[in-house]
Amino acid sequence: MKPYDQIFARLVQRAGRLPGVIIRPSRWVDGLSVWVRGKEVLHYDAPGMIDIRLTRRLIRDLESPLKNDSRVIFRKVSSDWFWVRVSGTKDFPFVLDLLRLATTQRTQGGAVPIRRPHE
Repeated sequence: MKPYDQIFARLVQRAGRLPGVIIRPSRWVDGLSVWVRGKEVLHYDAPGMIDIRLTRRLIRDLESPLKNDSRVIFRKVSSDWFWVRVSGTKDFPFVLDLLRLATTQRTQGGAVPIRRPHE
């Protein structure tokens, strides 16, 4: 199993323990994904690429630290989805922080304490 496959498997396992999270097949890709309150918030897009969904407002609030992180790839068109490139277990804390933000914003009605994701 490749390191990025292991990271995704660990994310799904951890996500299943978060409040309000359901693990079920993705609407967009073939495989499992993380859902909160009827919205898909994370899935495995391609080898080494995890797709994460935050609100556009939260992305805007975190834009500076996310834009300066080489692991983050924004879509060309304004979207609430962006990719995170993962290459090894060192990326797990960063992606887990983003997943927590995604689940918290959905379970708490958008009220999320803003802090930089783990580096």
